[in-house]
Amino acid sequence: MANPAAQLKAKIRKKFTIIALCTAVVVTSAVLLHVMFSADVSNLTIEILAAVVAVVMVVVSVAVTLHFQVEYEAEKEFKTEVFKEKLQKYYELLATFSKADDDDVISSDELNEMKNLARSVALIAHPDVVVTLSNFLENVERFQKFYIREDELSNEVRSELKGTFRNLVIRMRTDLEVVDQLRKNEVEQAIGKLVAPTKRMDENTDIAVSASRSD
Repeated sequence: MANPAAQLKAKIRKKFTIIALCTAVVVTSAVLLHVMFSADVSNLTIEILAAVVAVVMVVVSVAVTLHFQVEYEAEKEFKTEVFKEKLQKYYELLATFSKADDDDVISSDELNEMKNLARSVALIAHPDVVVTLSNFLENVERFQKFYIREDELSNEVRSELKGTFRNLVIRMRTDLEVVDQLRKNEVEQAIGKLVAPTKRMDENTDIAVSASRSD
């Protein structure tokens, strides 16, 4: 895989080279025009040479413009395709997670399915999404559930806990660039409510915790 830093340097070097060539053409044309008007030559010769210089400058400027336009369109198309692929993968990921969690139990088969899909998501997702997704699946595998109540955990485990379902959804939204900075906190709170366990799930957890304590 190509080094992103090396790619950026090559891109900057390429643009610098094009700008340098354009500058050289302009300077050379200016010098030629100065020489032509200073020399003792006929007006017809001056007009012909001036026309040639003008044509060269127009051709160069059009070529440079087309180059940057094609580069921009290619980059725009690439980003559009990546966005579509990300959106599709994130939809699949959330649908798979919801299906796995519909009975409040995460089986090993469901966990494997989630991991397999997460691997394909990792190919195109932002690094923050990949890290949060990895931490989230680690928590699911460790606790066998999506929603972890901190009052059930020891201080040591709580301090090590990383990657919640809420944070994962927030990272996905940020990666898709649909975050409104003016309402960021409000939206994050709303996401927390959307991904929170239902009342039935919460009651089941309370019953399970009470039963374990009574034993």
